[in-house]
Amino acid sequence: MKYRIYGLVGAASLTLYATFVALADERELQPRPMEEMHGDCSNFHWDMSQEFEVWKEKAAEITAGKSAEEPPALALSTRYTVTLAPHEDVAFVVAPEKDRGGSDKFSGLLRVEIPEDGLYRISASNGLWIDALVDGKTVKSNSFEMQTGCDTIFKSVAYSFTGGEIVTFQLNGSRSPQVDIAVTASPDQ
Repeated sequence: MKYRIYGLVGAASLTLYATFVALADERELQPRPMEEMHGDCSNFHWDMSQEFEVWKEKAAEITAGKSAEEPPALALSTRYTVTLAPHEDVAFVVAPEKDRGGSDKFSGLLRVEIPEDGLYRISASNGLWIDALVDGKTVKSNSFEMQTGCDTIFKSVAYSFTGGEIVTFQLNGSRSPQVDIAVTASPDQ
Protein backbone atom coordinates (compact mmCIF):
# COMPACT_ATOMS: atom_id res chain seq x y z
CA MET A 1 0.00 0.00 0.00
CA LYS A 2 2.87 2.35 0.91
CA TYR A 3 4.48 1.90 -2.56
CA ARG A 4 1.17 2.50 -4.26
CA ILE A 5 0.76 5.85 -2.46
CA TYR A 6 4.32 6.89 -3.34
CA GLY A 7 3.66 5.88 -6.93
CA LEU A 8 0.49 7.98 -7.07
CA VAL A 9 2.20 10.96 -5.43
CA GLY A 10 5.15 10.64 -7.83
CA ALA A 11 2.86 10.41 -10.85
CA ALA A 12 0.84 13.41 -9.67
CA SER A 13 4.05 15.41 -9.07
CA LEU A 14 5.37 14.53 -12.52
CA THR A 15 2.05 15.54 -14.11
CA LEU A 16 2.06 18.88 -12.26
CA TYR A 17 5.68 19.51 -13.27
CA ALA A 18 4.93 18.78 -16.94
CA THR A 19 1.93 21.12 -16.80
CA PHE A 20 4.04 23.96 -15.35
CA VAL A 21 6.76 23.42 -17.97
CA ALA A 22 4.17 23.47 -20.77
CA LEU A 23 2.60 26.64 -19.37
CA ALA A 24 6.00 28.32 -19.04
CA ASP A 25 6.86 27.44 -22.65
CA GLU A 26 3.48 28.76 -23.80
CA ARG A 27 4.00 32.06 -21.94
CA GLU A 28 7.47 32.48 -23.50
CA LEU A 29 5.92 32.22 -26.97
CA GLN A 30 3.21 34.78 -26.27
CA PRO A 31 3.88 38.10 -27.98
CA ARG A 32 4.55 41.06 -25.76
CA PRO A 33 2.20 44.04 -25.71
CA MET A 34 2.69 46.30 -28.74
CA GLU A 35 3.84 49.19 -26.55
CA GLU A 36 6.92 47.08 -25.69
CA MET A 37 7.83 46.68 -29.37
CA HIS A 38 8.83 50.25 -30.22
CA GLY A 39 12.42 50.16 -28.95
CA ASP A 40 15.77 49.87 -30.67
CA CYS A 41 17.73 46.75 -31.65
CA SER A 42 18.73 46.03 -28.03
CA ASN A 43 15.08 45.72 -26.93
CA PHE A 44 14.23 42.42 -28.65
CA HIS A 45 12.85 39.93 -26.13
CA TRP A 46 14.32 37.01 -28.12
CA ASP A 47 18.01 36.28 -28.52
CA MET A 48 18.49 37.79 -31.98
CA SER A 49 22.31 37.50 -32.05
CA GLN A 50 22.20 34.88 -34.85
CA GLU A 51 20.03 37.14 -37.01
CA PHE A 52 22.21 40.20 -36.34
CA GLU A 53 25.27 38.16 -37.43
CA VAL A 54 23.49 37.23 -40.68
CA TRP A 55 22.65 40.91 -41.19
CA LYS A 56 26.38 41.77 -41.13
CA GLU A 57 26.90 39.78 -44.34
CA LYS A 58 26.41 41.31 -47.77
CA ALA A 59 22.87 40.62 -48.93
CA ALA A 60 22.16 38.51 -52.02
CA GLU A 61 19.74 40.28 -54.35
CA ILE A 62 16.62 38.46 -55.56
CA THR A 63 13.19 39.30 -56.93
CA ALA A 64 10.14 37.89 -55.15
CA GLY A 65 7.67 35.80 -57.11
CA LYS A 66 4.31 37.20 -58.14
CA SER A 67 2.53 33.81 -58.21
CA ALA A 68 2.76 30.31 -56.72
CA GLU A 69 4.83 29.14 -59.70
CA GLU A 70 7.51 31.82 -59.32
CA PRO A 71 8.82 32.10 -55.75
CA PRO A 72 12.62 31.99 -55.59
CA ALA A 73 14.21 29.55 -53.14
CA LEU A 74 16.01 30.91 -50.10
CA ALA A 75 18.94 29.33 -48.26
CA LEU A 76 18.85 29.35 -44.48
CA SER A 77 20.98 31.88 -42.59
CA THR A 78 21.46 34.07 -45.67
CA ARG A 79 20.41 37.68 -45.91
CA TYR A 80 18.55 38.67 -49.06
CA THR A 81 17.56 42.05 -50.41
CA VAL A 82 14.22 41.16 -51.97
CA THR A 83 12.65 43.31 -54.67
CA LEU A 84 8.89 43.17 -54.25
CA ALA A 85 6.16 43.76 -56.85
CA PRO A 86 3.29 46.23 -56.67
CA HIS A 87 0.73 44.60 -54.38
CA GLU A 88 -2.00 44.41 -57.04
CA ASP A 89 0.35 42.41 -59.34
CA VAL A 90 0.77 39.54 -56.85
CA ALA A 91 -1.48 36.45 -57.03
CA PHE A 92 -1.33 35.06 -53.49
CA VAL A 93 -1.67 31.29 -52.99
CA VAL A 94 -4.29 31.95 -50.29
CA ALA A 95 -5.75 35.23 -49.11
CA PRO A 96 -3.32 36.81 -46.61
CA GLU A 97 -4.39 36.58 -42.98
CA LYS A 98 -4.07 40.38 -42.90
CA ASP A 99 -4.04 42.05 -46.28
CA ARG A 100 -1.90 45.16 -45.81
CA GLY A 101 -1.90 45.97 -49.51
CA GLY A 102 -2.93 48.98 -51.49
CA SER A 103 -1.87 50.88 -54.58
CA ASP A 104 1.18 52.24 -52.75
CA LYS A 105 2.28 48.91 -51.18
CA PHE A 106 4.55 46.07 -52.32
CA SER A 107 4.30 42.30 -51.90
CA GLY A 108 5.75 38.98 -53.11
CA LEU A 109 6.32 35.27 -52.57
CA LEU A 110 9.43 33.35 -51.42
CA ARG A 111 10.05 29.72 -50.53
CA VAL A 112 12.44 27.66 -48.42
CA GLU A 113 12.94 23.93 -47.90
CA ILE A 114 13.09 22.96 -44.23
CA PRO A 115 15.99 20.58 -43.47
CA GLU A 116 14.78 19.20 -40.13
CA ASP A 117 11.94 19.50 -37.64
CA GLY A 118 12.15 22.60 -35.51
CA LEU A 119 11.40 26.22 -34.85
CA TYR A 120 12.38 28.67 -37.60
CA ARG A 121 12.29 32.44 -37.84
CA ILE A 122 11.81 34.75 -40.79
CA SER A 123 13.14 38.23 -40.08
CA ALA A 124 12.48 41.39 -42.09
CA SER A 125 14.01 44.86 -42.26
CA ASN A 126 10.73 46.73 -42.46
CA GLY A 127 7.06 46.45 -41.61
CA LEU A 128 5.06 44.03 -43.72
CA TRP A 129 2.75 41.09 -43.09
CA ILE A 130 4.26 37.57 -43.36
CA ASP A 131 2.19 34.42 -43.88
CA ALA A 132 3.76 30.94 -44.06
CA LEU A 133 2.13 28.21 -46.16
CA VAL A 134 2.76 24.48 -46.44
CA ASP A 135 0.89 22.51 -49.11
CA GLY A 136 -1.27 25.55 -49.81
CA LYS A 137 -2.45 25.90 -46.20
CA THR A 138 -1.57 28.69 -43.78
CA VAL A 139 0.70 27.71 -40.88
CA LYS A 140 -0.05 29.55 -37.64
CA SER A 141 2.97 31.36 -36.25
CA ASN A 142 4.25 30.45 -32.81
CA SER A 143 4.98 34.07 -31.99
CA PHE A 144 6.53 37.25 -33.30
CA GLU A 145 8.83 39.93 -32.02
CA MET A 146 9.36 43.42 -33.38
CA GLN A 147 11.24 46.60 -32.52
CA THR A 148 10.14 49.50 -34.68
CA GLY A 149 13.20 51.58 -33.74
CA CYS A 150 15.72 48.96 -34.89
CA ASP A 151 17.46 50.11 -38.07
CA THR A 152 18.35 46.59 -39.26
CA ILE A 153 15.74 44.01 -38.21
CA PHE A 154 12.22 45.38 -37.81
CA LYS A 155 10.43 42.12 -37.03
CA SER A 156 10.89 38.37 -36.71
CA VAL A 157 8.18 35.70 -36.85
CA ALA A 158 8.66 32.15 -35.46
CA TYR A 159 7.06 29.02 -36.92
CA SER A 160 7.32 25.29 -36.20
CA PHE A 161 8.05 23.30 -39.35
CA THR A 162 8.69 19.65 -40.20
CA GLY A 163 11.80 18.53 -42.02
CA GLY A 164 11.29 18.18 -45.78
CA GLU A 165 8.47 20.73 -45.97
CA ILE A 166 8.56 23.36 -48.69
CA VAL A 167 7.37 26.60 -47.09
CA THR A 168 6.02 29.49 -49.14
CA PHE A 169 6.23 32.88 -47.47
CA GLN A 170 3.70 35.47 -48.59
CA LEU A 171 4.96 38.98 -47.90
CA ASN A 172 2.46 41.80 -48.20
CA GLY A 173 2.02 45.45 -47.47
CA SER A 174 5.57 46.79 -47.52
CA ARG A 175 5.81 50.55 -47.97
CA SER A 176 9.15 50.01 -49.70
CA PRO A 177 9.72 48.02 -52.93
CA GLN A 178 12.68 46.32 -51.22
CA VAL A 179 13.00 44.44 -47.95
CA ASP A 180 15.88 42.52 -46.41
CA ILE A 181 14.85 39.00 -45.35
CA ALA A 182 16.58 36.06 -43.64
CA VAL A 183 15.24 32.67 -42.56
CA THR A 184 17.08 31.04 -39.66
CA ALA A 185 16.74 27.99 -37.45
CA SER A 186 15.80 29.31 -34.03
CA PRO A 187 18.47 28.92 -31.33
CA ASP A 188 15.59 28.31 -28.89
CA GLN A 189 14.90 24.80 -30.21
